[in-house]
Amino acid sequence: MSKIHKINSKSIKDIKVIKDKKFLIKYGIMIELVLIICFSLLFINNKGKGNTLAAFLKTQEKDYITWVDFDITTKALKQAYQVDVESQDEEVKINWIELLSILGAKYGGNFSSRYKEKDLRNIVEKLKSKEETIESLSKDLKHYDYYLEAYTAVLGGFVGEYEIQVPSEDSKEEKVWVKKYGLKAFLPIAKGFPYSEYDDFGVSRSYGYKRRHLGHDMMGQTGTPIIAVESGYVEALGWNKYGGWRIGIRSFDGKRYYYYAHLRKNYPYQASLKEGDVVQAGDVVGYMGRSGYSNNENVNNIDTSHLHFGIQLIFHESQKEGDKEIWIDCYDLVKFLYQNRSETAKVEGTKEWKRIYEIRDPAALDYILENNLELLDPFKEEDFILPLNEAEFTPKVPVVFDLEEEKRVQVSVDEGHSPWRLDPAYVAQVFASVLIEPSGIVGEYPIPYESVKLVGINDARAIAEINASNTLARRIYLERVVRQDETGIWTVVGYDPVEKQDN
Repeated sequence: MSKIHKINSKSIKDIKVIKDKKFLIKYGIMIELVLIICFSLLFINNKGKGNTLAAFLKTQEKDYITWVDFDITTKALKQAYQVDVESQDEEVKINWIELLSILGAKYGGNFSSRYKEKDLRNIVEKLKSKEETIESLSKDLKHYDYYLEAYTAVLGGFVGEYEIQVPSEDSKEEKVWVKKYGLKAFLPIAKGFPYSEYDDFGVSRSYGYKRRHLGHDMMGQTGTPIIAVESGYVEALGWNKYGGWRIGIRSFDGKRYYYYAHLRKNYPYQASLKEGDVVQAGDVVGYMGRSGYSNNENVNNIDTSHLHFGIQLIFHESQKEGDKEIWIDCYDLVKFLYQNRSETAKVEGTKEWKRIYEIRDPAALDYILENNLELLDPFKEEDFILPLNEAEFTPKVPVVFDLEEEKRVQVSVDEGHSPWRLDPAYVAQVFASVLIEPSGIVGEYPIPYESVKLVGINDARAIAEINASNTLARRIYLERVVRQDETGIWTVVGYDPVEKQDN
């Protein structure tokens, strides 16, 4: 017979305790595993997103930023930009990048989930009322300097002063140059050409090797004109087995590299474009296509015609090529640029398009002059005055003037008298005419106004060249000796006499 075991109340309690311990051990292990997985994922995510920001800041070993997660939304970009532009006519000027950098430091760079318009308005009101300054608002923000440098690297060439052609009020066929302050960067797709897009940054790509998509695809029609977003110089031009026919344009400050890929087969670029060329924002540089994904040149292996547009940030040249590259998600930035699209026209008898309204970007002119390059056509026009080269301000004959008298004239001009003293060309005309007729001018000036050309000017100085057969002065040098702004009068301080060989 089998033995019969008696189970008393104590045995039951012991069994229950054993089960409870097994239960606790089992689920304790499961909870521990879940926590380990969560912390591991959090660590991996933070490494990619820059949550451990200190890892990407400047150090003694690397005096440059090593990572940027650009997360400013289109809404924040538009609102900060509008504040900047509107403030130019007010006493307190507000820089949109500084404004965004304060918010970036407050949000830890996370605009997509934390940005609120009231936060921006609150800062703006404090600045306008002079209750605070950018310095006082940022002094206790630990990473403000990082965000200022990072956001400047992205947006530094987008806003500023420039000249652009617009239709004349008298005739739409005629164009006139106007000076503006505002957005001088353009959407990479020409005005009037349809396209579609979505935020595809970081999605998987497998051609050649598995990798993340480090750009923004804009789908459209083959042949759509592709526009230079910002002024810069062509750093790369040619075939790449991944991007097909592509263009790489570097900003003048070296911080941004704009990448335009999958351009049209057979005719990818403007015919005259070559490496080293200076282009201005809004210029047509190429044409949309579907080339690429081939070791052989001029092959269409892309299914859908589109522009692959990318922005790479470069704080150190070691980041230009290799595993240290910094590419940003530019989806919201492209949506922001939609408000500024370059209008183009077909060049008859060719496959090319050209912009309708030219631009004069001071950044482009500075780069051209610093590197002794040939001037672009917009800077060659008769109405354009080059910035003054101070090294050329060397009059051979000085002209003595009475400063106290000039101050009295300034007061008179401020009251509405003798407005011609505000025009350096007019002042040069009068001076050159008086040299010819020192006893007094009767009737017309011997030197016509059309013979005077300003060849250099800044806020304080100007040089005028006289192109007339009867002139005694070849060049006239002027200064604003009383007040160095647009309300200051011009005074002749010297001139170069006509030499015998000039006649």
